Amino acid sequence: MKKFIPILFILFFSSIVMAQTPITYSGIVTTKDTLSKNEVYSRVESWIIETIGNINYKEDNQDSVIIKTMCRMRYVNYGVGGNNGSYATGYVDYNLNFIVLKGKFKYTFTNFIHTGWNKPWSYGLITKEPCKKIGWTGYFEDIKIVINTEVLNTTKSLKIILN
Repeated sequence: MKKFIPILFILFFSSIVMAQTPITYSGIVTTKDTLSKNEVYSRVESWIIETIGNINYKEDNQDSVIIKTMCRMRYVNYGVGGNNGSYATGYVDYNLNFIVLKGKFKYTFTNFIHTGWNKPWSYGLITKEPCKKIGWTGYFEDIKIVINTEVLNTTKSLKIILN
């Protein structure tokens, strides 16, 4: 029994140390006019249907509406000479969530997961921590840049819908 306790402690501690922090972007968009929760929701819903295509989850509360949707963006890694020379080319799936209130909404982009040509060329969850996969540092940083660009372009579009 005494030998068992240190093993449990080591397993528990190593899982805490190895924890990964996913990249998350969030912000709040407010209106110039005071729009009701339903008016804000209607604009957000229209934007989602036009831009993403569907809503995966909706919860309507008295003061807010929670919306969750899954998105996919294409990731293309250009090899030497500008050719698509990488098996890391694939997709990055992520969650885009909203909390809609009177006159404003909060958006959150999270859980960016890279899927490449096949399993060995799939990085998985993109995190804030440095790249841990051997030979992936360049791809990992490139994927982060592509994610950042996608989020910046999307948030510009989101800010337009309320004003």
